[in-house]
Amino acid sequence: LPDNHQATGYLDTDLSLTGSLLKPKVEGYSVIRYGQYHNFHSNTHIKDLTASFRGEGSSLFLDELTATDNHSGKISAKGEWKFHYLSSLPFHASIFLENYTLFDKNNIFANCDGQLDLSGNLQKATLSGDLQLNNASMIIPEKFTSEKPSLNISFPQDFDLLKERSLAQSPPSAYPLTLDINTHSKKPFRVMGKGLRSQWSGHLNIRNSFDSPKAVGALKLHSGNFHFAGKSFLITDGNLNFHEGTENPQTIDVIAELIL
Repeated sequence: LPDNHQATGYLDTDLSLTGSLLKPKVEGYSVIRYGQYHNFHSNTHIKDLTASFRGEGSSLFLDELTATDNHSGKISAKGEWKFHYLSSLPFHASIFLENYTLFDKNNIFANCDGQLDLSGNLQKATLSGDLQLNNASMIIPEKFTSEKPSLNISFPQDFDLLKERSLAQSPPSAYPLTLDINTHSKKPFRVMGKGLRSQWSGHLNIRNSFDSPKAVGALKLHSGNFHFAGKSFLITDGNLNFHEGTENPQTIDVIAELIL
């Protein structure tokens, strides 16, 4: 796994793969118990993971997967992995989320319901589906740190040789995972901080690659106010638009009034 991912658990397996490359035969079972996963980038936790796999014909079936997050969310899944070598071992899985914590880091929190479909092969994959945000909030920090850490670095005597070897090695390419996820809010989500208190709702399509996701859609202001210079401004209208393929990917249009 990459550096920002961590997974642990117990695996009990008795699988056999026989036959030929054109006519493989999968038999046996595999069970994962007490599984845990942590994504340090989004602070996403999965715990109490249990999964059962079954080999039949030329496929390995995911009969059941269940897990929970650090709150009250649940996740389940079913799928199939076909040992068709000419098709680069295609797979498909349906993932069901119930009040699942999607993001919980850096003053941003979001949990959701919905279904995602993961399909692909050893070469590439696509994650698509629809998610409904049940509870989401973002707190803008009052201060942003600008301090840079001071590191004491010592170089070994063979540093130049190690540097040449590192440059000569091509970095491993990331697995191409394409996103196509539609999101909409069940109720207005909160954006607060720096004198702003507001509620927004709308829909966004999360697309592009997993490493460089892009949002396309629009958010509409429900209510809000902004405190500035000792005065309170009432935000009467607002739109936040996310564009694709433009020089300004995000545009905001807000109207506020001050009653004297």
